[in-house]
This record gives sequence, structure tokens and C-alpha cells, in this order.
Amino acid sequence: MINAERFKQLFGFTATELWSLPEEQFLKWLNNDAIPAADVRPVVRAYWKSVPYKRARVCSHCEADEPYKFADDDANVYNFCPNCGAKMDGESNV
Repeated sequence: MINAERFKQLFGFTATELWSLPEEQFLKWLNNDAIPAADVRPVVRAYWKSVPYKRARVCSHCEADEPYKFADDDANVYNFCPNCGAKMDGESNV
């Protein structure tokens, strides 16, 4: 949570003053890159695929072995690849 003093330091006015701006001025402020953009990246989707003659499964995105797990072979214990960060939801955007 940001306090009023910090808000005023960052934006030059209080939140109350911001909400009392005329709509045109508010939209100009909003579109003026006053609010920093989030640092995001696309979600990589993949799935654990079986490899012939190998008991382990590999990531369909980076081919890294699935980490060892204490479960039966078909259990989807890991919902992401610890090597590349791909979300293991049974889809693929590769």
C-alpha cells in the first residue's frame, strides 16, 4: 500500500487532487506514462511428454527432464518447468 506522502512525491499531487481533475486532464495524465508499465513477459505453455525407452518425461518446450517425484508415473506433480518456467497445463504454444 502506498501512503499519501509517497504518492505526492511520485506524482506531484495527492490522490484526492488526482480524482478531482477534469476528465480531459486526468486522461492526459493517465496516458502520459506517469504510471510505470509492469515488467511482464508472455506465458510459455508446455506439457510433460513421454520419451520412448525412458521412464522420465521431458518438457515439450525446452526438453529438460522432469524433476524426480514421489508419485506414480502419470501424476502431474509439477505445474511448471523449473528449467524454462513453462506453465504445464497440457497445451503448447511452441
